[in-house]
Amino acid sequence: MIALKKLGELKEDKQRLVELLGKFVGARVALVASVYLVALAVAYLVPAYRVNPFLVYGLPLGMIFSALFLLA
Repeated sequence: MIALKKLGELKEDKQRLVELLGKFVGARVALVASVYLVALAVAYLVPAYRVNPFLVYGLPLGMIFSALFLLA
């Protein structure tokens, strides 16, 4: 919310707006990627997830699908 307010104040300064928007999007992508990678690593430490073929292949695909909604 704070980032959107800050971006709204910089409507006239296009160069600064593009710079801050890039940082905002980059931080969001990095946050989503790091949280999902940690979640996958923890999930595969649980033995029940490693032996179930539906979870082995479905969990990463579901998380990628979910991450695309978070990034949109």
